[in-house]
Amino acid sequence: MKKFYIAALSVLILLGVFYWFYASFPPKELSTSNNVDIEKENEETNAAEYGSVGYGLEDLNGKVIDGGSVLNSKDNEVTVVASVDNDIDEDRKYVLLIFEDYKQVKFKAKNKEQE
Repeated sequence: MKKFYIAALSVLILLGVFYWFYASFPPKELSTSNNVDIEKENEETNAAEYGSVGYGLEDLNGKVIDGGSVLNSKDNEVTVVASVDNDIDEDRKYVLLIFEDYKQVKFKAKNKEQE
């Protein structure tokens, strides 16, 4: 019976030590103040020197297609204009991937089938 009390007391002491460590180091909270730090870092590193890459989709009328836009299909086809803007002073090639229901599908670009 004495061994039981020693084991129980040891477990309680161990739990107390874990609680003390947990209470002395509060978890970091996520906040929007990190945005200020990121902006300062961009200013310090002068991120504009490194260039950027932008991309977008437009319908045939020139209206920007975003996450809330509705894509209407005719004969099970959707026609859009995809553009990539490369401001990096380097020769690069890009690949366009099309997904439908999280599966990559074939598509046509300039009437050529792409895989």
